[in-house]
Amino acid sequence: MAGIREELEKIKTQGVEEAELRRVKAQVLASQVYQQDSLFYQGMLIGEWETAGLDYRDRDLRFEKLKQVTSDQIRDVAARYLVDDRLTMARLEPLPVDASKPLKRGFAGGAHVR
Repeated sequence: MAGIREELEKIKTQGVEEAELRRVKAQVLASQVYQQDSLFYQGMLIGEWETAGLDYRDRDLRFEKLKQVTSDQIRDVAARYLVDDRLTMARLEPLPVDASKPLKRGFAGGAHVR
């Protein structure tokens, strides 16, 4: 967890490198475009936007705003919100699986999830 805190501190003090920011923006935009190939994801996106009080038809505006995000803005938001008194971190450690016991049905995790 110390590594996560170190990375957050770097973002809060230095922002992110322009090359990394360009890469992430390209990934997010590509993901949004590829989701349009699926009727399921189109419906899901419309539902998410409408639930949040946004007009799903403003997709192009959202893309333009995303393209305008700067490293300085990311640094400022990180410094404001990614602070210890707002931080929640969890370490997930799976329970051992006993292969001699059959899986319990009714939930996706199987017998090793309680």
